[in-house]
Amino acid sequence: MNFINNWMQPVTLAAGVTSIALDLADGRYRLSIADSGTAATRWEIVEAVLEGGEATLARGLEGTLDQGWPEGSVIYAGITAGMLAELYQRISSLEARVTALEGGAGISVTVGQFSEAGQTLHGFYDDLSVGAVDPSVVDVPGIGSANVLVTAFAEYEGAGSFFVIALAGEIPQGTLQAVDLDGYQFLNTSATYGFDEPTNKSQWLWPVDVPALPWAAGEQRRVTLTFN
Repeated sequence: MNFINNWMQPVTLAAGVTSIALDLADGRYRLSIADSGTAATRWEIVEAVLEGGEATLARGLEGTLDQGWPEGSVIYAGITAGMLAELYQRISSLEARVTALEGGAGISVTVGQFSEAGQTLHGFYDDLSVGAVDPSVVDVPGIGSANVLVTAFAEYEGAGSFFVIALAGEIPQGTLQAVDLDGYQFLNTSATYGFDEPTNKSQWLWPVDVPALPWAAGEQRRVTLTFN
């Protein structure tokens, strides 16, 4: 993909036409068309492949319509939602590979919500069938595979708000070094830890200041666990 700053050109283009002369260097561009350069009321996003000043267009991208553009219209280079989404996907893929190389484990949480008797949860909680997590098993160095049982924000009436991670099995406290929460922040090792023998569950709990919890029901959030 090619990028250029502050580029705009007048355009007259009928619907369905896929070839136009543009004063751009050879390459591939994501461009926008509007009915005015100063007070636009409608738009179309196109992809242009330039060769020798002649552009071949893919029309009506990113949910826009292939339309006719009369005199007074402009074509210009600007940031689009599709470009940002592609960049985000590439960054997410790179982060996942870096996490794997550095000994971390990334999980995707489909946020569920639960509220009962002064307790409110936002995230995934296996015992209560709240939300979902993928993958449901992480590889803990020196321990082996461990089922993810809880990854959720929890509010307790009169006791404050916390973020909770729970894994199956007896896992030493320092094994989980840090947690990076999509939409919130990075949590280090300053957590309250406990192992519950009857349920065979290791749990880490961080106090958090969350006036309005950032995980809404139905959202998908990334949680990255970093192990020693």
